[in-house]
Amino acid sequence: INPDTIWYADGDVDGYGDGSTTSIATQCTPPTGDVAHVLGDCDDSNAALHPDTIWYADTDVDSYGDTGSSSPGCVAPSIGVWVLNDFDCDDGDVNATPNQTLYRDNDGDTFGDDFDTRLDCNTAQGWATRGGDCDDNNIDINPGGF
Repeated sequence: INPDTIWYADGDVDGYGDGSTTSIATQCTPPTGDVAHVLGDCDDSNAALHPDTIWYADTDVDSYGDTGSSSPGCVAPSIGVWVLNDFDCDDGDVNATPNQTLYRDNDGDTFGDDFDTRLDCNTAQGWATRGGDCDDNNIDINPGGF
């Protein structure tokens, strides 16, 4: 930043100025208001969209992206489904999401207690992906009739 720094309006306050507007000042210190000295905002009404936005592939189309497959830019790549988060637990399984309800399964019959749940990506030992256990302390009593 120097006396010749050009300042631009930054309506979404993401640090990128709106290139469609003319500069609002040339000076060392930022003028009053929401401004940026970096030009190139993709959408000055959406702080999530700027040149450094990272898009994540969503292969299983569950609205959660894969950390292992990303692409930077103002807009999502044109091939495939891309989202603005990398929260997917398993991008090959539409049911494996960070909001997957797990049920405590004390007896190991793959049916859990409807009243003992948590949200998680991973099914750990002692948890099941389905509830409805009639007696979660007896492996022989469950909705599957084993």
